[in-house]
Amino acid sequence: IVGFVMFLIVRSYNKIRKPAEEAPAGPSQEDLLAEIRDLLKK
Repeated sequence: IVGFVMFLIVRSYNKIRKPAEEAPAGPSQEDLLAEIRDLLKK
């Protein structure tokens, strides 16, 4: 019974945590490399 309760707690914690991690998605690595390349060309 205790193991089942722990499983439910961990599962609900992961559901809450995942959307928060995906929200602050910054520029991709390719975008950053292209920006650095453009700055070096100047």
